[in-house]
Amino acid sequence: MAMDMDPPSRLENKRLQELLALGGSREFVDDLLADFSEQAPRLLDGMKKGCLSNNATQAESAAHKLMGSCRELGFGDVQHLCQQFERLCKQNDIPKASTVLVEIQTSYPRIQSEITHFLKGPSK
Repeated sequence: MAMDMDPPSRLENKRLQELLALGGSREFVDDLLADFSEQAPRLLDGMKKGCLSNNATQAESAAHKLMGSCRELGFGDVQHLCQQFERLCKQNDIPKASTVLVEIQTSYPRIQSEITHFLKGPSK
């Protein structure tokens, strides 16, 4: 299934500039990225536990939260995967959702690396 998707897990410069303008400081964006780094592993764990226990509602809820964070921070590819995962959970298709979860889990270390790189960037 070919879909137009954003480049793989890139912090979108335009989005970060919008966030900088919204918060008025680099610290605002740094805090958002740090919060994401703290919350994402828990959400991924919730998605996994939901799949393992065949609890589509739990998995869908965690995916929805992760999807929103990815959208806000410009991780378009993972946002789309979370959206697909959420849709499959709504259809109670846990086996297919589990396959999508593997793709999301595979993308996360790359995202975390990019966040770490950004946070170590130029001084605030």
